Amino acid sequence: MDELILASEALAAGVVTRQMLRTKYVKLHHNVYALRGLELDAKVRARAAWLWSRRKATLVGHSAAAMHGSRYLPDNVPSELARVRQPAPVGIVARVSRRARTLATTNALVVFPTPPFGLIIPRVAKSSKAVVE
Repeated sequence: MDELILASEALAAGVVTRQMLRTKYVKLHHNVYALRGLELDAKVRARAAWLWSRRKATLVGHSAAAMHGSRYLPDNVPSELARVRQPAPVGIVARVSRRARTLATTNALVVFPTPPFGLIIPRVAKSSKAVVE
């Protein structure tokens, strides 16, 4: 059994039953279930968010960093996706980006590539306050 499953696909394939979903899995997002007891680190949350998007979104921000192997990420931040349907559920932040639309693939996990050395990609902040000295 996989750690993360799409309930509709698993039920259709006969991999799990509804009883197994209720007893052995916990629901993370609509149609996305994780094995009970699975540690929900940033990488697992990112993969769950991608599955929620029907495998069509692009991982960005903390989610992309987690998939690239960054070890020092907080586990309690929401997953970040680009190119997703709106509105995103609790635990997923949807970003809209022209660049993300150009990286479209089908049924493949797409992660923004790591930037070249010295290139800084700004993150979108909730606040627009600036500090001037």
